Amino acid sequence: MINTLRKTYSRLDWINRAMVNAAKLGGSALIMDMGMPVIASPKFLNKVKSNALIFENYKPLEKNDGILKLMEGSLYAN
Repeated sequence: MINTLRKTYSRLDWINRAMVNAAKLGGSALIMDMGMPVIASPKFLNKVKSNALIFENYKPLEKNDGILKLMEGSLYAN
């Protein structure tokens, strides 16, 4: 899905900002759970499902966390 949105415009900006917000709220575990169906095969999803989609795994990222800084920086990159 993301690869079809190569031009910078409102849809891509929306997705990028939503992903940053999700990282702030649920950390990298939430980001991985959100993106996994787009990048993984159904066979792989079935294999990892028992360790994924667990609410207790979602922990907010610290403000100075490298992953969050990278994601926030992406909002201003060309």
